[in-house]
Amino acid sequence: SAFYNCRGLRGLTIPSSVTIIGPAVFDGCVGLRDITIPPSVLEIGSFTFNGCSGLTNVAILSSVQYIGEGVFFGCRSLRNVVIPASAEFISSSAFQGCSGLTNIVVPASVTWIGTSAFYGCSSLKNIALPAVVSIGPASFQSCTGLTEIYMASTLRTIGTNAFYGCSSLGNIVIPTGVTSLGSCVFYECLKLSNVTI
Repeated sequence: SAFYNCRGLRGLTIPSSVTIIGPAVFDGCVGLRDITIPPSVLEIGSFTFNGCSGLTNVAILSSVQYIGEGVFFGCRSLRNVVIPASAEFISSSAFQGCSGLTNIVVPASVTWIGTSAFYGCSSLKNIALPAVVSIGPASFQSCTGLTEIYMASTLRTIGTNAFYGCSSLGNIVIPTGVTSLGSCVFYECLKLSNVTI
């Protein structure tokens, strides 16, 4: 919590000597606008940017392998994020409450989406999961603006409430390899008119 609640902090340059950004380092830095994660960083701890409500852009130019739980929890002004190709999963609640998120690129290296990873990302319109094997419970719950999602043939598990309340979702294709479909996966998907299995 090195910069905990530093509300006046607007920008920060992370030196190339840094390999780990610890948990909750920027928790509550509501004035932080932009940040670039350098290539030297391998790990971003849990809730690192929790509640950074002014954060709009994040560039992860790194070989990061671990992105902790709730990293961008409640970053409601965050618009665009590119997940680096070195990442293997998106942790639980990583982008929960990022209501302004409109674009995110998930690389083929990511095979697992954690519980509530994108819960409440109401501005997210579409997303592609090119190599994901497991979508965790409530991963996209209450993504009310989501109209399209691409799920690859690698997918095996869709957790409980995964798309609960995705009221704009009209069509969805469930890959034939899916062996586990949780309860209430498409509950309250009011516009859902076509499902292909």
